Amino acid sequence: DQFTWTLGNGSTPNRGTGPFEDHSTGGRSGQYIYINSDRSSETQTAVLRSPQLPKYETGGCLRFWVSMYGLDVQSLKVTKEDLEYVLWEANGNQGLYWLPLSLHLQNADFVQLQAETGKGPRGDI
Repeated sequence: DQFTWTLGNGSTPNRGTGPFEDHSTGGRSGQYIYINSDRSSETQTAVLRSPQLPKYETGGCLRFWVSMYGLDVQSLKVTKEDLEYVLWEANGNQGLYWLPLSLHLQNADFVQLQAETGKGPRGDI
């Protein structure tokens, strides 16, 4: 059984973790992707890979919002291609609210989001 990202809206089903709503509409009408930690008794990792990125002379920009709220939140990384080159990383609870991110992409064919749960049900990312 592979651990994957889930499409959600409103709040996630787990108490004590987030998000409670999507960042763009502030309610249930928008959607987001998240990892569901409700059955986590051990660390689990989900990876989401982008389609091939267009090449620009000056690079590109990846903009997105992150929710990392809960006692069992482990980590989220944004990497280039092979998970070796880390563009951004955060560990642990980052607070209740959505955090905006803007990453400059230079010479990247693909980017990947790698999310890791902790060992409990309050670690949705």
